[in-house]
Amino acid sequence: MKKKYILSLTALFIFSLITLLGTAQLFFNKSNGLPSTNLLISNQLKLNHKRLTENVILASNNSLTQLSSQSNLLSKNYAINYENNIFPETNSLNKKSLIYSNQNNSEMRTSFINSEWYNKNRRNIYSSLWVYASLNYLYCDLAAFMDADMHSQYHTGTVGSFDMTPGFIAASAAMMQIALTNVFLPQIIKNDNTLRWVQIASGTLMTLIQSATLFADKPTSYYAVFSGFEIAATAYITFDAIRWKPTKTTDNY
Repeated sequence: MKKKYILSLTALFIFSLITLLGTAQLFFNKSNGLPSTNLLISNQLKLNHKRLTENVILASNNSLTQLSSQSNLLSKNYAINYENNIFPETNSLNKKSLIYSNQNNSEMRTSFINSEWYNKNRRNIYSSLWVYASLNYLYCDLAAFMDADMHSQYHTGTVGSFDMTPGFIAASAAMMQIALTNVFLPQIIKNDNTLRWVQIASGTLMTLIQSATLFADKPTSYYAVFSGFEIAATAYITFDAIRWKPTKTTDNY
């Protein structure tokens, strides 16, 4: 009984071992077969992708070659037509664009005082500057009455080193007529050359007189400020009239 029992156990063990080995071998074969299949499929896909890429590159090269040849042909034809002046409208358009561009650049380089607008409005500019200078002269005298020290000197008849005699006041009034009359002189003097010399003489005289008053006596702060603007206005008129070269000597109206 014991021998039969031992043999039975041995046979069962061998059968179980064989079954176990067979099952292990089956799973091992299946696990090795899956990567092999995937690898095969992957290699096939890579090969197809490589062939597709080569075909695309070949087609692109052919297309580029055709486009390049067509472009060279068009360039040669355009050069020949351009040399033979077959495109006169295009050439004319390019020339007009170049001329227009040059005109714009010339206008940009033109300064304000050389512009057409400035030349047409020079008379109005002179009148406006004389108005500006005259208002500064008048308000400067008005400001002197606001100054207590200067106001008391006016009551004594002596302002600084100047005696306010009727003759001195009359001379001051005559001097102020230079500025006041030049407010309208640019509008009624028709000859450009005549107006130019009037502006040079008037501007020079008023600039020198006003500059001399600054050194005749110690000026107050407000008098120096007003004088600076007055001198700047009349000096500008003088220098602008000097550089002005009228093209017409006849009447402008």
